[in-house]
Amino acid sequence: SSGINAEYGGNEETMQKQEEISTEVLQPNAEKLVEDEFRKREEDLERRERQLREEQKRLEDARVYGDRVPNFPPLPHFFPCDPCVYHNIDFDIPPEHQLSVRRVFYHWQFTVFCYLMNFIVCF
Repeated sequence: SSGINAEYGGNEETMQKQEEISTEVLQPNAEKLVEDEFRKREEDLERRERQLREEQKRLEDARVYGDRVPNFPPLPHFFPCDPCVYHNIDFDIPPEHQLSVRRVFYHWQFTVFCYLMNFIVCF
């Protein structure tokens, strides 16, 4: 073994020093990687916690409005029929889909308006 060390230009002491130096160089990088991973996990957990809190609040709000009185279609009080469906986009639809649901709803209202106008104009 001493012949091998002599061939490569070092002895056991220099090899130990080289190992110590390499571990000293690698140690901070390894610690930094571990810290970065912990930070990423912590941020992910905080994001999930925020999402769960928002969902819980939304469900609690829906529970508060458990006595859902039909409010759609909006009809005047003198009209002989009452609204037949409960409609509330803010509480029933998740926030990330509210914009698209509103657009579809407005498009539907516009289509009904056009059909009514077409029916009136044709006579």
